This record gives sequence, structure tokens and C-alpha cells, in this order.
Amino acid sequence: MNILGISAFRRDSAACLVRDGRIVAAAQEAWFTRRLHEGGLPQHSIEYCLRLGEVAPSGLDMVVYYDKPLARIERTWRMYSQVAPKGLGRFLRDFPGLLVEEPRIPLRIERCLKVLGYHPPVRFLFGEGHVALAAGAFYPAPFAEAAILVADAGAGRVTTAVGVGAGSEIRMLHEQPFPHSLGLFQAAIARFAGFDSEADLMDLAPYGEPRYLERIRDEILDLREDGSFALNLEYFGFVTGRTLAGKGFDLLFDGPGRQSGAVLTRRELDLACSVQRILEEIVLKRARFARAVTGKRNLCLAGGVALNSAANGRLLRAHEFDEIWIQPATGDAAGALGAALYGWHMLAGAPRDVEPGQDHMQGAFLGPEFSDDQTHRFLERNHVPFRDMVGEERDCYIAQALMEDKVIGLCLGRMEFAADGLGHRSIIADPRSRRVQTYFNHAVRQCPGYRSIGCAALQEDVGEYFEYVDDSPYGLLTDAVRPERCIEQEGPTWDAPLERRVNQIRSDLPVITRVDFTGRLQTVVRQRDSELYGMLRAFRRYSGCSLVAHTGFRLEGEPMVCTPEDAYRCFVRTGMDVLVLGRYVLEKKDQVTPVPEVDLWGDGGYGMSLG
Repeated sequence: MNILGISAFRRDSAACLVRDGRIVAAAQEAWFTRRLHEGGLPQHSIEYCLRLGEVAPSGLDMVVYYDKPLARIERTWRMYSQVAPKGLGRFLRDFPGLLVEEPRIPLRIERCLKVLGYHPPVRFLFGEGHVALAAGAFYPAPFAEAAILVADAGAGRVTTAVGVGAGSEIRMLHEQPFPHSLGLFQAAIARFAGFDSEADLMDLAPYGEPRYLERIRDEILDLREDGSFALNLEYFGFVTGRTLAGKGFDLLFDGPGRQSGAVLTRRELDLACSVQRILEEIVLKRARFARAVTGKRNLCLAGGVALNSAANGRLLRAHEFDEIWIQPATGDAAGALGAALYGWHMLAGAPRDVEPGQDHMQGAFLGPEFSDDQTHRFLERNHVPFRDMVGEERDCYIAQALMEDKVIGLCLGRMEFAADGLGHRSIIADPRSRRVQTYFNHAVRQCPGYRSIGCAALQEDVGEYFEYVDDSPYGLLTDAVRPERCIEQEGPTWDAPLERRVNQIRSDLPVITRVDFTGRLQTVVRQRDSELYGMLRAFRRYSGCSLVAHTGFRLEGEPMVCTPEDAYRCFVRTGMDVLVLGRYVLEKKDQVTPVPEVDLWGDGGYGMSLG
């Protein structure tokens, strides 16, 4: 049975094909349109999944949309009813459009399928946003039974939910309705502080103090013992206006919000620290509640809040659960995967196979890949100098380049359906290098210097570098760097300039060690990713270190690179030194040609690999 899951018309739209319970393909529309957080109809993603799965025109058995089209109408009505008569103007602008557009979603999807040559499916069904996210976390997990915690900005009508999975059945036990949203709370503070992403709050939190924690608790967020909470909607603009943060933030947080790009002050650092503390407290309380009401010893995490690796790491170290598994594709994109799996297990009634210790995400390598012939044609057509290397020769070259402080972009195999690069669309560097520490963010990623840089380590050696984590397959856990690797700091550093604190050497792994002596970790095993595993083995052989600094292959404000063209454009526009396109290795010093201007998905002899 071929089941297509779709998430669309919100943020990070995506599609996923599941055949007889196996995930065949999954993709985000932003990869193809090159627009970050693309939220339209995922036509390219749908086409990719169906073509890769070689689904016949009449072979699509079920389409599951991740949410109920009327749920957004209910959510919007609920939100405005809580603050009426405030926000009447926005309500009158938005609500009539929702009444027209939301019921048309099934029609738009069916029309898209017909354009692609597919007959209407036998069944067209709908899930619920938070249930789709829960399904996307539980069904691929290596647990027969588990508690489930969903925390998101607003998955349909529910923002935070606790559920339980057993066999092929999922039951939601406690739901917190919109608009009381942890994700929107974070987003509002982030925008007030002048950031485009909530990730900035997590990255800056260790540099501040929780000076605003009590004000948040007293005025903004009523937190209960079970981890549920209520927002004081008077402080938020997303209910009545066009902004996330309301005017009350100015009085509460000592002045007007910071403009994007303005100099960071101590206030923004303290705000970040305060928000991170309250978020970690909520996640911990909610997880304890999930443990109490389900009685399960394993936990599955889903939703955009699950991207917060620091909160995940604190939860792991609290030992509330024996094991924690986090869906690597968080947010609405994961809703497409969850919808397809929900269709197979809950709607079609199929049983679930569980392999202890082995999830069903296939390393999250579910996206497009490009053959050596396709890549070679692209390089030859654009007169790009390269070297042809395979296997151990290539791995040894990469290991030696890392030891020379070179920063390397990797574009290998199938793209990862994940929030960040996991080795197939990644940038790697030597984590021990002081040059890389100060150079990586500004020259390569072109993002603020305080952004944390993760690492990828051989799982067999992870205990040499970190204290608690045994396995972190998708880089969504933060762990303490082993004390013997850390360097004692001389004197207080709270009042030192931020740039100086960011670039301070805190361990013998300065690139990846945060100011609180933690690092964000991905563990690598041969079964999940043989190529990155081979590179790490070679690097260990040459340097004695089996860990590399590691992040997604993208520029600030752009999606991850998908095609070799995307990777090459990023390579020549940044301070990257080496680009690896499968078996072809490019060095920056050899590049003399301009950035090629080609149609990514055109007929010029280069397109997606369907095999």
C-alpha cells in the first residue's frame, strides 16, 4: 500500500511516501524552491516522493493531510474569543479568508496530483497536527511502548500534548490548546530581542544570567506543577496584531525591543538565559508528568521545541526515562512523515515491527541524491576543476585537509530529512583548531559568531569526549565535555565583551565547547552512515581525534543545499576550502570559473536521481 503524507500551508511544507510501513522518501519543499521555511503546496516534494517510489498513476492508495482543514478556523476563533473585543480589525481581515481557503485544501492537493499524472487516491484522509507529530516521533522509534511529548508553536488546535504509544496505537492523554504556546512564547521573546530565530536564545543563554526569570513567571507565564501553563495574552501581539510581541514587553524588559542587527547588550543575554531556564523547567515538568500518567520508561519527543538540544540534554541527565528518542525532522515538516505513518498503522490498521536499539528513520537519509554521472556532467559543463577520489583515498585526503585547518563541505548520497545536516549535507572542520573557532561562523556560515557549532563523533569513542550521552544519532542532545578536557577559566568573564567570551578557549576542543562547557553531539556508526564513519576513522588514524566540528551545509537565511549546484554556489561564496561532491573533490584555490547559472530542475542533462 502506497500512502502519501502531506504537510502544507503553514511553515516547512513537506511530503513523505510510506509503502507497507517503510519510509521510502521524504522531502521539504524549501529544498527545491530555495526559500527558507517554504509553506506553500509541496508540489516538488510530492513529485519527488512519488517518482522515487515509482508509484504508478493509479498506484496511490491513500493521501493523509497532517491536519484537519477546519482546525485552523477553530484555532483562530478560539484565539480571538479569548481577547475580544480586542483584535476585531485583524479578525475581520483574516477570518473570512480562512473560511474560504481552508476547506479548499483537499481540492488543491487533488489538483496537484492530477497535474503530476496521478489519479485521485482511493482514500483522502485527515489527521490532527499534534497527533501527526506524535506519530512521526513514536512509529519510527526503537520502542515497543513509550510516553510521547509534543511541544510546538501550534500544531493545529493544540500546542503541547502528552500521549502514549503501545504497539501500533497512539492515545493522546493531555492536550494544551492554542494560543497558549511554548513555541510562540519563545518566538515573541526572540523577535523582541532582535533575532530571527529562537535558536539564538539557546545559543546566547549561557552568556547571560536569569535576571528576568521571576518577571516572566509573575507576569507572562503561569506555570503549573504538571508543566502545563497559561500565557498572559495581554503581552502578546500575535493575538490582536501583526507582531508576536506586544507593547507590554517594553515596560517589563527595561525598554523597547532591539532592532535586528543592532549591538547586543547585557539585556538580550539575560533575556535569552531567562527564557532558556523557563523552557527547560517546562520540558522537565512536562516529561515528569508524562512519566507519571503513562508509566512508560522510554520517551519520544516531537515538535519544534524538540530542536532545543540544551533542554533535551538536561532532560536526559535528569534520568526520568531510560531512553529518549527525538524525531530529527521537527516542526510541521515532520507532520508529513507522521501523517503517512499514522495512515498505515492507525487508519489502515497495520501492525508495527520494532527492532530494539534500531529506529526506522534510515539515518534520516530520505531525500534526493545525485549520481556520479550527473555530478560529473555538471562539473564538466561548467569547467569546474576537480579531483576524482573514492573510498579510502578520499577519506585520507579529507583527514589530512582537516589537520591543515581546512573547512570542508560535504554533499554525499541522499539528503537528510532533518533539522540540520547529519553528514550528507554538512560542513566539517577540526574541532581542536583555534583558527577554525574564530573563522567558522563568520567566514563559512556567514552567521553571528555566538552560534553554537555541533560535532560528530564515532559512537565507539564518544566516552572520551563527553560525560553522559551514549548515542545521539541526530545531533539533538547537548552533553557536558569531560572535565579533564576543559580548561579552567581565570577570573570572572561576565563583563567581558561578547566576542571575547565566544572565542575564549574552554577545552582542547575549542570549536565545539560552549561557555558552559557543553557541546551539541551527533554520534556516528557505520550502519547509519558509512561515508562519514569512514572519514572519522581516517581522521582518528591521522590525528588521534575521532570527532569533527559539524553543522548543516547552508548559509544564514537559506535552506540546506540540496543539489551539487547548490553546494557549489555556497562553496564559492564562502570561506570554505574544500568541497566534496560524492567522489569528486574540489579545492577553492583551483576554482577560476564563475558560479554556474543553471536550471536546477531543468532538462539540461542534469536532474534528480530517482534510483
